[in-house]
Amino acid sequence: MLTSAPAIMNVATADEQRAVLVTGASTGIGRNITERLASERHYVYAGARKAADIAALTAIANVQGIRLDVTIQEEIDAAVAILQKKVAAYMDWSTMPALVCSCRSSK
Repeated sequence: MLTSAPAIMNVATADEQRAVLVTGASTGIGRNITERLASERHYVYAGARKAADIAALTAIANVQGIRLDVTIQEEIDAAVAILQKKVAAYMDWSTMPALVCSCRSSK
């Protein structure tokens, strides 16, 4: 039983959050979706290609930037491995509530 109200924090614990994977999270719609979901206490795995973008995404509360170019199978496999490891502690990673694909062709 709680005797006092818990402090309101901007960052939720993993078991209080739903994990979401957003591709193309470094700019545009993908970045906006990432920021919005993170502000609503979702934990966002934010895919980007450039190291600077990954670092900038990781600096946002409730966001973990990951290297993910959806045209490179090895990076897709690595992202899946990260999700399996990180998310499996508190939910079945294969039933993540959302996957937001926000990427454009570079061609």
